[in-house]
Amino acid sequence: MKNNINQIFFMGLSGSGKTTLIEKIIPEISEISIFTIKFMHHAEFTVDPSYKDTRRHRNSGSVYTVCYAPNETILLINEEKRGTMLDFDELYNKLPPVDLVLVEGLNHPPKGSTIILILKNPNDFGYYKDQLAH
Repeated sequence: MKNNINQIFFMGLSGSGKTTLIEKIIPEISEISIFTIKFMHHAEFTVDPSYKDTRRHRNSGSVYTVCYAPNETILLINEEKRGTMLDFDELYNKLPPVDLVLVEGLNHPPKGSTIILILKNPNDFGYYKDQLAH
């Protein structure tokens, strides 16, 4: 991980309130530059359906595809590997510098990370006990 990137990892089971908390935090620190990462655990998830032209670009071999619309821009990086913080390190190198990164849903953040654990039910702590022991 880049040493100069400040990160906060939000952990918790589905429905625990991670996204809601992040939604509340961002406006409170809007004077700094922030980007968020939502870790998706579902391999079948895509923002690029198979019937769209951007998918055709990617299927033809484009490594980077930008979806440029009037109200948003999406950078699609055509890579197969996913699932570890190392993947985020590579991503950080491809994006402009920011003051803070908020990461939601990564179950195994790097050792020494700042973690906010959100529990809907106190019994849910058992699920994270071993992961937080490092």
